Amino acid sequence: IIYCATHFSCEYLYSKLQENLTDISIGYFHGGLCNDERETTMNNWTFNQIQIIVATSAFGMGINSSNICIVIHVGVPMSITNFIQEADRAGHDGNTATNIIFYSKKDVRINYSIVAEYRET
Repeated sequence: IIYCATHFSCEYLYSKLQENLTDISIGYFHGGLCNDERETTMNNWTFNQIQIIVATSAFGMGINSSNICIVIHVGVPMSITNFIQEADRAGHDGNTATNIIFYSKKDVRINYSIVAEYRET
């Protein structure tokens, strides 16, 4: 699973992976999809028709697949709770799970500003 922060980044990364990994089945999932699209993607994931899924945090609740060994986070998750929730998707088979976070200083600054703005309200 590759987690992204926004719908746009999710679809953008999906399209780039599709262009470059033509022999791997890839899907995407975010809260902006219509119910039919979400259901189709979930079914394809459940029945192992998708090898890589690019998703926002909308993908994860109730996901207990035993074949997930790597979770990649593109950008810093908004909270430690989000990180744990997303990271916990891997390793359900009892094997070692790997979590990778790709981030920049800009990602951290954006998160700090969002948290600061939230605390002011």
